[in-house]
Amino acid sequence: NAKNLHDRVTICTSLLARNKNDPFLDRIITGDEKWITYENIVRKRASCEPGQPAPSTFKPSLSLNKRMLCIWWEVQGPIHYVFLKPNEKLNSERYCQQMDDLNKELKKKRPAVFNRKHIILHHDNARPHTAFGTRQMIAELGWEILSHPP
Repeated sequence: NAKNLHDRVTICTSLLARNKNDPFLDRIITGDEKWITYENIVRKRASCEPGQPAPSTFKPSLSLNKRMLCIWWEVQGPIHYVFLKPNEKLNSERYCQQMDDLNKELKKKRPAVFNRKHIILHHDNARPHTAFGTRQMIAELGWEILSHPP
């Protein structure tokens, strides 16, 4: 769509100009979520004759388990990550708790970044990220949300 294209060009142009005047890339903390699917394979031991392969008793399940990985990183590498409970989804309340935990980890692991007090958060426009409570929490932390195209 033409409006999205125009918005992308405008935002990218403003970010390039901003970085020339005030380099900010080392202040960006990026956060994202990813569903991780897995299957717990249970194998049982069985006795067998010497030299013979052990019989396999693997029973595949009909469905895979999945857990959401929530991770935040910056130029030096990962800062904080959380695995949600199996099949748990992210909501604004849980995301705000993670922001608080991220802030504590940032203070502990990256004190130079934490003490600058001008952290720029880069995350997508998922509902938990744009909810009123989340925006309020980010404002309380004194962080800026990086503009990015839709």
